[in-house]
Amino acid sequence: MNFIYLSLISVGLAMDTFSISLTKGLIIEKWESKDVFKTIIILGSFQVLMSLIGFKAGRLFFSQVNNFSNFIVFSVLLFLGWKMILDAWKEFKNKKKSETEPKFNLIFTGLATSIDTLVVGSSFSLMENFNIFSFLGMVGTITSIASLVGIYLGYKTSSYVNYQSNFIGGCILVFISLKILFKTLLFS
Repeated sequence: MNFIYLSLISVGLAMDTFSISLTKGLIIEKWESKDVFKTIIILGSFQVLMSLIGFKAGRLFFSQVNNFSNFIVFSVLLFLGWKMILDAWKEFKNKKKSETEPKFNLIFTGLATSIDTLVVGSSFSLMENFNIFSFLGMVGTITSIASLVGIYLGYKTSSYVNYQSNFIGGCILVFISLKILFKTLLFS
């Protein structure tokens, strides 16, 4: 997988974190760099850690599923993308502002927003000669940037962007899943 596709996947995976960060920005009353930095580090670290755990766990089962690997990657990305699009549509339809407790639990939020990277990491383990470290650096960096931008925009604006970011992230994942499916069907 080349740099562009890995970047797009990282952007798609970072959209949950962007939405959470946007909400975090909406609820903070005063911009404090220390708290913003802590949020960015925790959310980015969870994305990296869960990707690595998924990749290592997937390698354990590689021999059993090698024949179906591209279809598994396609299915996982399509499912995640479709779920994000549906969530965005429900949020748009209800016109509800995301509700977050005043006590923003970063550890729980980091874990919850990185479940999809666990799955994507495990699906990447099925690809031969895949460089997980390039992806880890990319997903960590893009997630951290998305988190910073989300907090800033949330702090400065309203929450109407929330459902749009999930929709865009979902579309990116669906597009990449279809690309993998077509490549597999045409060149196998």
